[in-house]
Amino acid sequence: MNESLKNIFAPGDQLDSKSVEFLINALASNSQQGFDYLKFKAAMHQLQGLGMDEATSVKNAFVTASTVGLSKDKLIHSSEIYRKVLVQEREQFDAAMRNQLEKRVASKEDETEYLKEKIIEYKQKIAELEENIRSYEQKVANADSEIDREKEKILSTQNKFEEVHSVFMETMEKDLKLFKEIL
Repeated sequence: MNESLKNIFAPGDQLDSKSVEFLINALASNSQQGFDYLKFKAAMHQLQGLGMDEATSVKNAFVTASTVGLSKDKLIHSSEIYRKVLVQEREQFDAAMRNQLEKRVASKEDETEYLKEKIIEYKQKIAELEENIRSYEQKVANADSEIDREKEKILSTQNKFEEVHSVFMETMEKDLKLFKEIL
């Protein structure tokens, strides 16, 4: 029955095959006992395949179906049942789509927002680190001149000490020499 329903509702290959298959299965699984809308529609389709126009195929199919107890009211009632099946399938599909959007899209949007916040946070940290680097580079640059000044001070102190030391040593040497000569 599924293949005939496919030919009736979705002739050709223009429609999405997964969606067609899904809706055909929903209609077929809700098939009613006796001659109903789907069987009537199949009979119409067969008659149109024989070259009958739509109005003639409806009339001929109805005459044949009325012999097995189908009335206009039963036909309309059964078509309403199948219409409700399609409406229900649409509602379930919409709910599934919302769920998929929530799972796949909303979670990605949340992740994207989180990542944007992390990027801002990391950029701020980078800016702080760059400021620290500039500060340290300035200290290093200043340290070189301070080191040179301190070296000069130390060398100056060393030179002064050595000069004084030398004077003291010379004085003591002279004194020792003098003492040795005189005493």
